Amino acid sequence: MSAAPRRRRSRPVLLTLALALGAAAAVGGYLLRPTTEGAASTAGGNGAATAPSDGATEPPVDATPATGSASQPAPTVEAGPSTVPAPSQPRSADVALTYSGWDPAGAVVVGGVVLDRVEQGGRCTLVLSRGGVVLEGSGEATPDATTTACGELRVSGPELTSGPWQAVVRYSSATSAGESSAGEVMVP
Repeated sequence: MSAAPRRRRSRPVLLTLALALGAAAAVGGYLLRPTTEGAASTAGGNGAATAPSDGATEPPVDATPATGSASQPAPTVEAGPSTVPAPSQPRSADVALTYSGWDPAGAVVVGGVVLDRVEQGGRCTLVLSRGGVVLEGSGEATPDATTTACGELRVSGPELTSGPWQAVVRYSSATSAGESSAGEVMVP
């Protein structure tokens, strides 16, 4: 007498797994289903529907059959205001005046740094002002590990008279712009 082979009771597990996979496929198929109304005009007339490229879901399609011609315009969805600045508007940069002083060789020297940018191609400008007189000196900014350094900026010349001057470091690049708070520099 031979023993009957033992049957495993794996059917409930397999059935549950099959139902779960089927439900997932149905939900995925519903979310990715092509629209039928206006599909020809949405896809440029080739009859294939396209999915939105920004991850947004398409508006629901009316279940009423279309009665118009194929040239009927597809519904449009208007986007809200954008929070991304336009390329022509530079982002605000956080610029700091790091040191200032008088060089006995006859110049005001100032250092600055752009704290929130690491970028190539920017320019730093020292702006000195006193009693309606404005003097400027500039130099190329250089990126380092976590900031963009202005290095040492200098202004000299006969217009640089004795007394207190207000110094501001300005930074500008193709994508960023900003200026430091004013600091006082004493010219002897």
